[in-house]
Amino acid sequence: MLSQTLKPTNITAIVRSAGERTESVCHALISQQVPQENIVIIHEVPFAAAVAKTFEVGIERGLPWTLCIDADVLLRENAILDLLKIAEKAEENVFEIQASVLCKFFGGHRPAGNHLYRTSLLEKGLSCVADASFIRPETETINRMKEQGHPFIEVGMIVGLHDYEQFYKDIYRKCFIQARKHGELSQKLFQPMWSRLVAEDPDFEVALWGLKDGQTFTGEVQIDVKRFPEQINGRLSQRGWQEKESLNTTNYLNENISNIINHFVPAPEFALVYPQRVAVSATKNIGNRARIKSLYRYFQKLFSA
Repeated sequence: MLSQTLKPTNITAIVRSAGERTESVCHALISQQVPQENIVIIHEVPFAAAVAKTFEVGIERGLPWTLCIDADVLLRENAILDLLKIAEKAEENVFEIQASVLCKFFGGHRPAGNHLYRTSLLEKGLSCVADASFIRPETETINRMKEQGHPFIEVGMIVGLHDYEQFYKDIYRKCFIQARKHGELSQKLFQPMWSRLVAEDPDFEVALWGLKDGQTFTGEVQIDVKRFPEQINGRLSQRGWQEKESLNTTNYLNENISNIINHFVPAPEFALVYPQRVAVSATKNIGNRARIKSLYRYFQKLFSA
């Protein structure tokens, strides 16, 4: 049972936004789990500045835990409470806890878009914040804290959806960055999976535009929305498309998110790259267990042949 100091009212929830289409939905879902007065939305860029601002807000609010949720993440019901239960069991020197999300463009679950920080260590963490020259400034910051004796914890528990229902311009930007951030996955995961799904969902065609342009770009890449085009309307119009309209908040209620998670099956390309994650999904209550077990058995035979 949670102690008195670990109830959700003792947590500051910070939504980090770069104008994502899901910002209002992300905020609405968090407000179902944390009091409205404990929620802060920030729009700092580049991302390294957002990390620093996150720590500053957490220190200023002074509550035991500081939760950071990127605006492209849609939390499931009780996600925050479940994270806090894990945090309560962590050693006092643990700086950060991160859960997993179902990532649309990876085709499976991975740690991304959520960080639960121990507020008492944020002052020290602020001195470790990486600058914008790092393509993963938050990861670099967390690793620096680990070197100073404050480890992090990653858990496979899925707390929500990642990169669902985004604007085309943001899909393009993110996949451009993925080409450099996760370059080793381009040929093994992104290219084959996104190409296979193009006919089902135009998001994946836009993702391929970003991937291709990111692969051929020779300049410096930073996590900064201002360095990317505000619109990609020219390319969209060539396909007869327009930028997406604002998202209707009621389209993503808790039941919708839970339904997606409960019926999710990892993409076969994801299973080839991350067979261990598929194995975990097959043995725990993650997604459609029967179909995932069937997929896992298929790859066990494939790899043992």
